[in-house]
Amino acid sequence: MPSEAEVILHRVLKYAQETHWIRRVLAGLAVATLLVIGLIYAYGVLPRSYALSLSGGDVLSNRHFLAKVLQEEGLANGIHLVLRPTSDTHAALEMVSKHQLDMALVPGGVTRIYPHVQQVATLATETVHLVARPGIERLSDLKGKTVDLGPSRSVGIEVLTFLGLRESNDFAATSHSDSDLVALPDHDLPDALFVVSLVPSYLVDFLIREHGYHLVEIPFPKALTEREGWFSPAVIPPYSYGVSPAMPAKAMESVGVDMLLVANEDVNPAAIVRVMDTLFREGVQNRANITLSESGIEEPTGYPVSQAAFDYINRNDSVISKKTVDKAKDLFGAVMSLATSFLLVWKWFRPKPKEPPPEPTGDARVHELIAEMTALEGAIRRRGIIPPAEAAADLDRLGEIRAELLTISANFKMQQERLIETALIIVMDTRAALGHFRGN
Repeated sequence: MPSEAEVILHRVLKYAQETHWIRRVLAGLAVATLLVIGLIYAYGVLPRSYALSLSGGDVLSNRHFLAKVLQEEGLANGIHLVLRPTSDTHAALEMVSKHQLDMALVPGGVTRIYPHVQQVATLATETVHLVARPGIERLSDLKGKTVDLGPSRSVGIEVLTFLGLRESNDFAATSHSDSDLVALPDHDLPDALFVVSLVPSYLVDFLIREHGYHLVEIPFPKALTEREGWFSPAVIPPYSYGVSPAMPAKAMESVGVDMLLVANEDVNPAAIVRVMDTLFREGVQNRANITLSESGIEEPTGYPVSQAAFDYINRNDSVISKKTVDKAKDLFGAVMSLATSFLLVWKWFRPKPKEPPPEPTGDARVHELIAEMTALEGAIRRRGIIPPAEAAADLDRLGEIRAELLTISANFKMQQERLIETALIIVMDTRAALGHFRGN
């Protein structure tokens, strides 16, 4: 037996279903909900564009030039990059860590690991250039000199520490941006500089041509590589910075550090994948005069690897993968759930079809005629002898009734199948009564 609550609920639902305006309001809300859910699913498959902020370091650096090319090429791929130059590597990493910056191109070798920063890709190897004024021919000549360590301070410190030179005791350290160094007068420039850049470097070329600096070899790249894993052997090709005089005159040994693309951990992985897709295209590499390989994307640098890096690497996996199948199953389940819900809502809220009107029958009219004949027979019996004129009129009426009964029988369905037969018998009985009381 249903409980009182079930009875009340049934009454409420029945009332709502039978009330036109309530049914319309609820149906509208249900359809709107289904549309919103459908739009949410559709939004996930529509083409999207992303806006991100990116730093390539100083505006005169190769990394900034690469960022500029990436910005221009990314527009056609749905990426809108806002470039924000920074004066040094630590400033860029600090901004990425605080999510004041989405992404940054930075040199490797930074000993401090910043929180919330993830490695997106390991890119090309940048060469460590040591440029010095005349009279400084080897690393040991840096003792007692002013050495600018540049934006990548830790790289120069590591090289000089390996040589046995200590900051403040054996050399005076400064750190200027590329733009600051270009603007300094000759007498304010340091005795030597460490510049981390792709070859050729605009700053190195400027110092050699405008201020008479020259390159100094770093002769122990393999030893440094064994000491610090983020170093790698590098070579500056002859004539990279001049032909007459040749600079350098022969291939010059040095060390290199990897250029890294890093991002804040909260940046949308789909947006980062779109950036990587643009970055590794031939157009970007040709314009930036750089060769990039996807093979080193996951090379460890101390930072956790972004999920976007794995998504990019696996982008060409078989379409029929477990992940794809699971997504398809989820999508199919969602579609079926929506379809089922829609059908249930439509079935519940649609107005009930009107019952067809009952097919007309002749029963009511036959009952009226029987009542008329009963009354007529009663009148005949009460009057006694009936004058011939009145009897003739009554016979005519009985004839009309009989004709009408036959018409009803032919054209109408009868609920009481024997009702016509009964009425015709009454016609005959009434005729008999009329004949009995008819006067001459």
